[in-house]
Amino acid sequence: MTEAILDFLKNLPEELIVFLISILPIIELRGAVPIGAIFGLPFYTNYALSVLGNILPIPFILLFIPKILDFLARFKIFRPMVEWLRKKANKHSSKVLGDEARPSTESIEASAAADSTAEAIDATAEAQAVTEKAQAVTAEAVDAVAEAVETSVEAVDTVGEESETTADTVEASTPSAPRTKQKRKMSKAIFIALLLFVALPAPGTGGWTGALIASLFDLPKKWSFLSIFLGVLLCGVIMCLASYGVLGFLSFLL
Repeated sequence: MTEAILDFLKNLPEELIVFLISILPIIELRGAVPIGAIFGLPFYTNYALSVLGNILPIPFILLFIPKILDFLARFKIFRPMVEWLRKKANKHSSKVLGDEARPSTESIEASAAADSTAEAIDATAEAQAVTEKAQAVTAEAVDAVAEAVETSVEAVDTVGEESETTADTVEASTPSAPRTKQKRKMSKAIFIALLLFVALPAPGTGGWTGALIASLFDLPKKWSFLSIFLGVLLCGVIMCLASYGVLGFLSFLL
């Protein structure tokens, strides 16, 4: 599989390879710029392609990732991934929000608890389905025994009322949306912290993680995007300086 991907990339223009790599999570611009430097691309071309690719998915993360995670959490197969992403955002949130992260941290932890509750509800629903099948078999037996018709009918009615009560209980116990709807304010401290979090090329940072934190903690989308965009620009400068050197980065002035 890896060899097939490498063979596919070899047939693409170097500029397109840099652009595609910068879109990928975890790698992002931090991995794309050094690769562009190895290809021998001019620093300004490398910088522009890497920044563009890194910033491209950010608006979609800010706008849609909470709803996507809430939807995927309904399915058992995706719940581990959703829980991992929420824990990742929770882990790094203090670097951006500081002490203000505590209320929303509780909200994200409640989301994980809600996912566990959803699994219990699924099990209850399955048990109820088995009970309903057993009731159907009992009803057929009642029809076959003429002497116990009246008694059986009363028993079936009683079981039906209990089934409706159980259904109402399950419906009432269904967890509400785990995300808090309360919007945060973007203070100058949070704006700068988010910018630096995205800009510094350290493990666990970057545009994807910054956008995930901003979205799950309900930071204002407009200011979050501006902060992340400036952070990506600064990260590009840092990586170009590291990959090309100061003289190479400033060669256009010579």
